[in-house]
Amino acid sequence: MSKWYLASIVLEHRIEGDKRRVLHVNTCLIRASSAESAYEKSITFGRSQQFRYQNTKDKTVTVRFRGIQDIKFIDDRLEHGTELFYVEKVTSSESRIRLMLCEKSKLSVFKKRMKPTKSAPNYMPKDIYDMLLNAGFRDSDLYRQK
Repeated sequence: MSKWYLASIVLEHRIEGDKRRVLHVNTCLIRASSAESAYEKSITFGRSQQFRYQNTKDKTVTVRFRGIQDIKFIDDRLEHGTELFYVEKVTSSESRIRLMLCEKSKLSVFKKRMKPTKSAPNYMPKDIYDMLLNAGFRDSDLYRQK
């Protein structure tokens, strides 16, 4: 019987001529019959995410699968309200409980996505950048000023 897992897959972006590396931890659904199978499928999926492309400065960006950060088992059917994973804490302090809570405006889903600066590592695919420019976006729409 197939089960669902959440795999945190680490991808490294290296930009030609730049010593910095951009790491992405992508959390992906994996369907597998066992933990071992989930691990193998996560590795296979991670490797399938490796590729190369040209950025907006015609530098080669290499995306490399670095490994698995974690795999979690989903112990329920996938539907509205399904618990994907949990964290357990024990406290008798009301102030510690309040520290765990977040105002609506500070939730990730409501935060404005920060545009990169021109000095950040450039891993913007040239074809995507050109498509955005052709759609009417300006450079200032895509990058924030320092």
